[in-house]
Amino acid sequence: MRILTITNWNGSYANFYVATQPIESLNTTLKYGSYCNPLGKVYVDNDVVEEYDEAETEVLINKLETLLDNFRNKYNIKS
Repeated sequence: MRILTITNWNGSYANFYVATQPIESLNTTLKYGSYCNPLGKVYVDNDVVEEYDEAETEVLINKLETLLDNFRNKYNIKS
């Protein structure tokens, strides 16, 4: 049974989980979410992303990389 998260930590647990896992172990066609059981134990569950389009994903990633490059150039941040 999934129960909504109550605290900031519980809500951000999926982000923490994804950030600390080896990239090879993550499935890019899944979305990861934080949940709590009735006793308050936090866990991560995944769901399939509906209508996943890899070409659209590549376009989005390229746009985000361009925005990041523009930001770095504007504020003279070296990567």
